[in-house]
Amino acid sequence: GGGKKAVLEAAQTFGENVASANADAIIKGSSLDKKSKEATVLNELLTKDGKSDDDIEFYKAVEKTIEFEIDEESYTYKKGTASVDMVFTIADYESVLKTEYTKIEDLTAAVKKADTKEIKFNAEFVKNDDKEWVVDNINKKFVKIYDYRNETIELALTSDMVKGFIDRNMSSFWLADDGKYKDTLFIEYNY
Repeated sequence: GGGKKAVLEAAQTFGENVASANADAIIKGSSLDKKSKEATVLNELLTKDGKSDDDIEFYKAVEKTIEFEIDEESYTYKKGTASVDMVFTIADYESVLKTEYTKIEDLTAAVKKADTKEIKFNAEFVKNDDKEWVVDNINKKFVKIYDYRNETIELALTSDMVKGFIDRNMSSFWLADDGKYKDTLFIEYNY
């Protein structure tokens, strides 16, 4: 169908796919070629492959906070392209990650309670060969919404974990004279 109503419906579907971080659905609802660079970037960003369980728990927690609004008043149509402003709200995960966590549950709980930030996106729609409205500007700016997917979660180790690690792996491991562990070095140690 043509017109504003159809575009707003497409925007609604697009918003839902973005919020559920569904790369396939986003790509299907866009003008991207599945083999395009942008589609590849999106797929790689949103895949679970090569991610740890902690990473995935963190991503899920952030994704649960994603909401969106469509500014219907902003709708414009010109020469075959319709556009509408969308505002995505997402947990301010960067502030959450400034704190160290030893348990993934504590981290995900903090994400849930975090302040949110807004990401504005002007979604442009064109009709594809099937006469369906699809998003035409899945670009670097859009992909920014998924920046949190570039985070790797490294939980802080508790002193018990450190001790177990030392017992298993090395006889002497940055033990300070008083038997306490020097955290500064330990944090940089990538095990």
